[in-house]
Amino acid sequence: MGHVFNILTQRDLNTRDWPYIDRLIIEDCETIHVHLNNMRMEFTRGQFLELVEVFKTAAENLRKMMSEDDNA
Repeated sequence: MGHVFNILTQRDLNTRDWPYIDRLIIEDCETIHVHLNNMRMEFTRGQFLELVEVFKTAAENLRKMMSEDDNA
């Protein structure tokens, strides 16, 4: 385990909306660590930023689809 430079975000997700997920932590270490429960995903900073953009695009597309469904 390396040194954690910064915790970029930390959230307790153990709610009614997230019944099976207890925690989400994103750390800036030698690489970016994304902890979701007991799973850790490791990315370079560049990979992480690219992944964030992919999620942003997916979220935008989903919002558009949901809006179209509401208007149908």
